[in-house]
Amino acid sequence: MPWQDHVSADVVSTIKKLKDRKKTLNRFKASYTVFTMFTYALSLLLLFSIYQQLSRIGNKSNLMEFVGTIAGNRSFLLVFVLSICGHTYQRYLKGQYETAKKKYEALRHETIDWMQTTWWKSMSSDLKDEISDEMNGDDINISYKN
Repeated sequence: MPWQDHVSADVVSTIKKLKDRKKTLNRFKASYTVFTMFTYALSLLLLFSIYQQLSRIGNKSNLMEFVGTIAGNRSFLLVFVLSICGHTYQRYLKGQYETAKKKYEALRHETIDWMQTTWWKSMSSDLKDEISDEMNGDDINISYKN
């Protein structure tokens, strides 16, 4: 018999929500990682472009000529704007990831507390182990808070 038949609908709903929050957390983490790599690649391209423009000017110390050369280069301006937008969006994704992580951890701690208190009262150890094994399959630790 599955463990869902032996616990209340609230518990099943809480565990389902915990799984959903874990999926959301993993999605934000993957998006943040990919976008970080893309943004850093743009930043490297920007730095390379600045170096290239500096090497064209040579050892002249005319700053206005350098700014004019860069401002006239549309590809440089495009990479510059994309880099700024990329860093801004990366910061937004980081905030979303941190918010999702806090929500996930709060619900996970609540689930752990429920498992520890209910187990002593009415749940058998086998039922708790079955729930814990299913959650470990989804990479969710509900045995310990740390």
